[in-house]
Amino acid sequence: MDRYIFNLKCLRQWCQLDSKSQKLITNYFKNIEHIRWETISTESKTFNIEGKINLPQGTSKFCYVDQYNAFMSKLNEFDTEYITPRSIYYSEALRNMDQSPEILYSKGNRALISSHPRVAIVGSRRPTSYGRKVASELSRHLAARGVTIVSGLALGIDAIAHRAALDLKGGTIAVMASGVNRAYPRTNASIYHEIIESGGLVLSEKAFEEAPKPYEFPLRNRLISAISDVVVIIEAAESSGTLTTAMHGLNQGKTIFALPGSIYSELSKGTNKLIYDGALPLIDYDDILLELGMDSINTSTIKKDLSGLSPVALQVFNIINKRNKMEIHRICEEMMTEYSEIISAINELILEDLCDFASLTEIEVL
Repeated sequence: MDRYIFNLKCLRQWCQLDSKSQKLITNYFKNIEHIRWETISTESKTFNIEGKINLPQGTSKFCYVDQYNAFMSKLNEFDTEYITPRSIYYSEALRNMDQSPEILYSKGNRALISSHPRVAIVGSRRPTSYGRKVASELSRHLAARGVTIVSGLALGIDAIAHRAALDLKGGTIAVMASGVNRAYPRTNASIYHEIIESGGLVLSEKAFEEAPKPYEFPLRNRLISAISDVVVIIEAAESSGTLTTAMHGLNQGKTIFALPGSIYSELSKGTNKLIYDGALPLIDYDDILLELGMDSINTSTIKKDLSGLSPVALQVFNIINKRNKMEIHRICEEMMTEYSEIISAINELILEDLCDFASLTEIEVL
């Protein structure tokens, strides 16, 4: 029996203790794992507990063991794992944050919480074309360099960020307000399943298929910022719930980037205000890499499939990949090949999502 899980479920759910009694018990024993129900039974008045409440090792030594076994069986049935404060995956950032989670439920690769740098990319559920383009490009730029993308699987910017990372076969973490076994919203079910199947991670404070409650989204946002090294806000209205991720991040000592936008755009009012208040403006994607202590010209740590490229396209890619960015006329000079052939090869690389135009005359590796 996992004593931590058993005591937690007894304390929060099965014993039906009021919040005052729960707080007295938690403060007395310091750690949920160390709760001793025999002590509580003999000194019930100390913990504001009436005698009618059935405690785990009070009137019946095996009380609630059946509930525990049923709960653990259901976790196994749903192929769900859990992370507690004593787990190797429970990071110091989680341990030291406000309202530290007592337990996290997960599906997928739990090692992503501590391996590789992690950047949260969040924003509006109804982004502009500008916001969509930046979210996709930024996610691809970071994922191609081994950065794990963290977001909330919501519509809009969240889904775009996850999708871009998946397209690059990069790591991505979805932190949800719903149960970890419930794709929410349903329209993002394909992304949810692809994250799990591709070696990504889905996290939640809820175990099974529970629907999210409105107040749980801001609580979810504190986890997004906590497990990330840097937080990026793409687009947000002045009163957007997305801004709570930035506020949590600031309280946790995270670096916050915000995408500047037009003063006429409602979806830029929140991000422009963040910049006014001290957030870093997102001007160059490599600024985030520098903040992470990474070399912006490092080649991708993700294996790219180059097997289907034509010989000229492969040669062009290898040349650009050494420098990350390169002007088209320099590629022509180095390869001593006709301009038309180089353009054809570049178009092939763009269609394969390996390169894109950094400017009218310059190509960069994605």
